[in-house]
This record gives sequence, C-alpha cells and structure tokens, in this order.
Amino acid sequence: MKRKLALLTSVLGLLAVAPVWAGTITFNFSDCASIVSSSSCPGDLGGGPMVFTDSTDTYAVLAGGLNGSDEPIDLFVKNDGPGESGLGLAGTFSNEINDGQAIVMDMSDLAGNGFDSGTVTFGSLQAGETAWVCNGAILATCQSVVESGTTATGMADVAWSSSNPFLFFVQLQPSGGNFLVDSLTAQSNSVPEPDSLALLGVGLVGLGLAIARRRRAHALK
Repeated sequence: MKRKLALLTSVLGLLAVAPVWAGTITFNFSDCASIVSSSSCPGDLGGGPMVFTDSTDTYAVLAGGLNGSDEPIDLFVKNDGPGESGLGLAGTFSNEINDGQAIVMDMSDLAGNGFDSGTVTFGSLQAGETAWVCNGAILATCQSVVESGTTATGMADVAWSSSNPFLFFVQLQPSGGNFLVDSLTAQSNSVPEPDSLALLGVGLVGLGLAIARRRRAHALK
C-alpha cells in the first residue's frame, strides 16, 4: 500500500499564481479545460493526482482518489448533462463515489491565498441518496447532504485552513447511494497576497489519505 500511495504523492511541480482581487472563485470539476495534468477528459483521467484550476486559471486544488481497499484509484470526469456531471472515480459503479471510497482535495493553495471556506455542489445525488464531506481526518467535521428532491444535486458549506487543508468526499453509508463532486465556490475572508509561486502540498496527500482512512475505520468499529 505504501508503494501505491507513493505513486499518488508524486511531485507535480510548481504552479504559477497571480493575485486576484475578488471575494469568490469557482471551480467546475466537470470542465475539462480546468484540468492541468490530464489530456483524457471526460472519462478516466489517468494515474496520479490531478490539478484543477478555478475559472480564472489563477488558483488550484489537488485531487486524488481511493477505492474501497485503501488503494489509489484514477479520477473520472462525468459529463452527462444537468445533475449528472462532476468528478467521480474510474471503474466504480457508475464511475461515482460509492461506499468506502473517497476523493481527497488538497486546498493548500487556496488557504495560503486567503480562501478558507466555500460551498460544494454535488452531482448525481438522487432522491434519498447521501453525500458526505469532511474537513481533514476529523470525523466530527463531516457533513452529510441528503437529496430528497428531483434535481439530482445537493449543496454543503465547507471550511479548511493552512493547518488542515484537506477535504474528504466520502460515502460513509453502505446504503447511501453514490455521487459526484460537481463544483466549489470558494470565499475569501482576506485580500490574497500577490505571491508569484505556490507549491501545493502534494507529499501530504498520501499521508492525509492514510490517516483519514485509519481514523475513520477505527471510529466506525
């Protein structure tokens, strides 16, 4: 498992970052143009973590996936129209996040530039299905979103910080259905610093994944 997690934490390099004097930025995870590190989209994005940029191509988040056996798995972009679009996992049922599986996002670049909260929109969340989002490895931070309407979407407010920059999108219920991560609107509580370069915490992704899965498994026993 350590060798496989090492593949997930391969260094992707530096991303150029310029200041944006705005209060909000938006990430659309079903927009293939936002993906820096893959040329196969929509569909299976291939191995390794993926870099997603916001609509201004200024800030970035890093995303990776785990299957139900704690092993890295390719991300998958699904674009099947309104309510059925977003980021899922390749080779799973409907290529979405199912029971025991997770997508982890490293928000270090956003946290370092003043963006520390936002709203997530979920896709393919059918009536009665549940989506979960957690801040880091702390189960107490997990929020659940149950869709009871007919739009196949749902929303949740989330927060992160430089000391705890990871968001975990997981399915914690065997009967909770499956879902996609569609979009993120991030909010800034301070004016971004005019940094020229930002290094995403790639090496921490594997560690964060392992810690979260271990604590979650222990807590659910």
